[in-house]
Amino acid sequence: MKYDYIRAQTAHYPIEMMCRLLGVSRSGFYDFCRRPKSAHQLHDDHLKPLSSEMFYEYKERYGVIRLWKEFRTRGIPCGRDRLRRLMRELDLVAKATRTRAPRTTRSDHEEPVSPNLLMRHFDVTQRDTVWLADISYLGTKQGWVYLACVMDLYSRRIVGWTVRESLARQGTLDALEVALGNRRPEAGLIHHSDRGVQYASKDYKKRLLEAGARQSMSRKGDCWDNAPMESFFGRMKQELDVMLFESKEAAAQAVFKYIELFYNPKRAHSSLNYLSPVAFETQYAA
Repeated sequence: MKYDYIRAQTAHYPIEMMCRLLGVSRSGFYDFCRRPKSAHQLHDDHLKPLSSEMFYEYKERYGVIRLWKEFRTRGIPCGRDRLRRLMRELDLVAKATRTRAPRTTRSDHEEPVSPNLLMRHFDVTQRDTVWLADISYLGTKQGWVYLACVMDLYSRRIVGWTVRESLARQGTLDALEVALGNRRPEAGLIHHSDRGVQYASKDYKKRLLEAGARQSMSRKGDCWDNAPMESFFGRMKQELDVMLFESKEAAAQAVFKYIELFYNPKRAHSSLNYLSPVAFETQYAA
């Protein structure tokens, strides 16, 4: 094992130093290198470039578990412990989560709020029975842009979204319209959000009523009542890995690529048996 590690790290550290620190002789290491490789080592050599290629394909976002699940999905034989060792030897470390951004909710308004119908019951068994909605923001060199999203809680799929330059309620209404057009849910859908003025507005309530949806709102100041939506925004900002976009247009383009080209069709979720939202709906949704 020590010789395997030294050979894997020769591009990064001097052989003499590694042999000294690990308590092995250089002659023993060179003898090891001259031996014919075992079938196990040959398979490692096959898996290493695949591991690295897949790791960077997912923008350094996948740790051992998600990458191992992706190996299995693609029919590539590799044990989880083996992949963990290979990733360690290749210095493949998934990017860490950053602190969640401040909230954009303005609940100091006089509009009536709806009761909390969801009460953190996040396990649903059918698509388009519970939707979550929220707003977040992204910084650019031209100022802030605001992202309004609607998520189907069943599959965690983003079914509607818009990027706007202000927090005006039209952005949330447009995201809702996109979601309704994409999914056409049956009457009785629960639409859950925070108590923000955009969701409490008369126009928003009217559109939900027209769609046959029941409005639900989080308890005051309790972000955990909308935890899956909050989690999505936090993960998205971590995985976009951009603190300040060059322009508002660049931010909007990045959101499009993230949601439509990565998150919905490709990003594996532990809560979805390590399937993406689209794959989960294809496999399980009635």
